[in-house]
Amino acid sequence: MSDRPQILDVIAVDYGFAVFEKDNYDLNIIGVRNPDGQPDVYDDQLVICYKVGGKWKEERFKCTTDPGLYWMNKSGMRGGGVAIKQHPQQMRGAYSLGLHAGKYEALRQTKPIKIWRDGNRDNVHDYGHISDTGIFGCNIHRSSAIRDTESEPVGRYSAGCTVIADPADFERLLWLCKKQIEHHNWQRFTYTLICGDY
Repeated sequence: MSDRPQILDVIAVDYGFAVFEKDNYDLNIIGVRNPDGQPDVYDDQLVICYKVGGKWKEERFKCTTDPGLYWMNKSGMRGGGVAIKQHPQQMRGAYSLGLHAGKYEALRQTKPIKIWRDGNRDNVHDYGHISDTGIFGCNIHRSSAIRDTESEPVGRYSAGCTVIADPADFERLLWLCKKQIEHHNWQRFTYTLICGDY
């Protein structure tokens, strides 16, 4: 029986996306959006799959892949509304280590991706609405460095980013990214976003 994580078969077979299978930290970074997700709640998952010594590893972190209510309700958002990353989408080589908002190290969007614009301020994430493509600063970062991961809302932390709830999980993600660079000298990271119960 294979130890390959089942979600990689979903990525490859159901969506036709690439799976990275080289040994020692060839990272598959996968956002899994909750189809029944609620605004301002960390109810999505960031799944990291990779091999070490020929054996597959899988780690899951609580996150949000959607914007918080603060930005959803803010008038005058550029482009006609807050950004929501489109799913399903594989953003090949679209992320690199760099500063989020000029403040701390994170995975920064450095290539164009597809988003939807949600500008009607109805407290509902509108998927499949106005489409846009470009570099929007839709990074992968953490919430507060000291937040209570169970009680705080998403709030201002996401205006279209993927935000990891627990700062310890976020530090683990950065460590894994640096291991990929150490082993392969690959400075870019692919982020795959799907929606469902996986």
